[in-house]
Amino acid sequence: MTVRKPILIVAGSKTPNLVNVWGDTLTKVTIHDEEGLESDECVLTFRVKPPFPAMPPKGTRYVVSVGWASDAMAKTGVYTVQHRALRGDPEGGHEMEVTCRSAALDGKARAIDSAHYDDKTFGEIVSAVAGTMGLSAVVAPALRDLKIPYRVRLQQGALDFLSDLADEHGGAVKVADDKVVVVERGSGKSASGAALPTLKLRYSPSYEFEFELEPRGEVDETEGEWWDDTKGKWVREKAKTGKEGGRLRRPHPYASKDEAKRGSKAAAKERKRQTGTGHVQGPGNPAAVAGCPAKVSGFGPDADAEDWIAKTIEHEIEPGSGWITTYELEVKGEK
Repeated sequence: MTVRKPILIVAGSKTPNLVNVWGDTLTKVTIHDEEGLESDECVLTFRVKPPFPAMPPKGTRYVVSVGWASDAMAKTGVYTVQHRALRGDPEGGHEMEVTCRSAALDGKARAIDSAHYDDKTFGEIVSAVAGTMGLSAVVAPALRDLKIPYRVRLQQGALDFLSDLADEHGGAVKVADDKVVVVERGSGKSASGAALPTLKLRYSPSYEFEFELEPRGEVDETEGEWWDDTKGKWVREKAKTGKEGGRLRRPHPYASKDEAKRGSKAAAKERKRQTGTGHVQGPGNPAAVAGCPAKVSGFGPDADAEDWIAKTIEHEIEPGSGWITTYELEVKGEK
């Protein structure tokens, strides 16, 4: 049987493929892509020995591509060196680990600040906050034009503020390619609104897997409160999860009836997604990205019947040797 070997390219500013320069000192490349994570990660692992080489300087940029054939390469991203580590022990030898991220989040992203936004859309608020970080914004069409009557950022970091805003409206935020990207969580679509490819994951005795159904407490409905000036009281907006169980109330009040409805619906969708999780490994898949819808087969009628979303994708590549893609799945939540 012929063993397939992946093609890996790590391009530097002056070198088209550093993999050829590093040779067998590069033992592993791990790429982590997660829906809603602040930025994607690429970890380069090297086998080293004394005298130890210099580590790549912080801020070094790499463009990483991988595939099974030269005419079907997938660019996984542009990454910047953020963290370096050197470790060793008498039995295991010595190792250098270089962690790169798709966004070099500087002090502007972490800086605490306050602001308020009156009669803005979701997209306008995201663009305004992204601008304070020196970034542009790409917001999913389903979220972009939502009306936000009032929103306050009180002593909060930019990304923390945006993450809270997105969570309440069923979105997920990350920074990539010098942009703040907001997708509709669990929609199976990119930030541009284009449908992502459906991943077809089949059982194989050669790879590990695990599925858990109903791992969280059952919730029958979710609630969000808003203050009705005409009635002079708090009003609750509800959304059903389609399950039997208790009631989940959102902890913070909303500025309007529409926001309370959207918040309750987003919470209901989130609870539906939490009714099932899956962990599946398979051969390297260049098309796999976080947020893709997934269908599984050969794992029994219960898992096979569900519609899944790939919440996290991890590629583990051993240059010239092997490539495994790991899928962390959750139930899509809506048929």
